[in-house]
Amino acid sequence: MKKALLLLLAVALPLPALAQKVTDKNLLGRWEMCALETSYGLVDFDLNKVTLSESKKKTVSKEEWPEIESNMLEGVSYCSLMYLEFKPKSIVKHNLDGEDEGVYSIFEKGGKQYLIEPGMPAD
Repeated sequence: MKKALLLLLAVALPLPALAQKVTDKNLLGRWEMCALETSYGLVDFDLNKVTLSESKKKTVSKEEWPEIESNMLEGVSYCSLMYLEFKPKSIVKHNLDGEDEGVYSIFEKGGKQYLIEPGMPAD
């Protein structure tokens, strides 16, 4: 019994480390936009809420914030209609102007993974 438990631990413990790598297969399918980062902060479409950035917290008063948040949510509401569709080695961007298809690649730099399209800087 102890040997079986030890074998299970030896096999199971490395799995989380392996699960950290994103592959093309992980990306396949439709990805909807759930948030948008702006100069004011993060717009969360699921929560219908804007979280102010640290720099804006210093400049926006509590009195003016409800109107600013309402205007921001209304102004970027169209973004919630946009989505990405990943296919093997290609990506289709669905936006208000139609569709735009291109290729992508995944690369690793400094222990982090990045998704890049041709023409995008790899920095």
